[in-house]
Amino acid sequence: MPNFNYYHKKLQKQAIVHNITVPVTPQVMKRSHKTEQTSEQLKEKTEIKKSETQRLKERRQHTTEIMHRNFEERKRQREKEKKKQEEALCKELRKAAICKAPSNPFKK
Repeated sequence: MPNFNYYHKKLQKQAIVHNITVPVTPQVMKRSHKTEQTSEQLKEKTEIKKSETQRLKERRQHTTEIMHRNFEERKRQREKEKKKQEEALCKELRKAAICKAPSNPFKK
């Protein structure tokens, strides 16, 4: 009588190897060559897209930096203009507020 438990354990321990034989014919070679070409083209396209997106990100970052600089510069200019206007207004108010003493009636 065969020892089934032993053989079942032995079969479970064995590594299963499937060898699929593919005949190499000119038609198979053509198809494999086409699939390789299409996979290479897809890789190139994805690389190009990645590089384009990277360039776009860099360009966007650069433009945002420029816009930020321009905004800061405009803000400084507005502050300077506002300060000049306030100083001019203060000068005008001082001129208007200067009290001229009435002439001395005893002095001739």
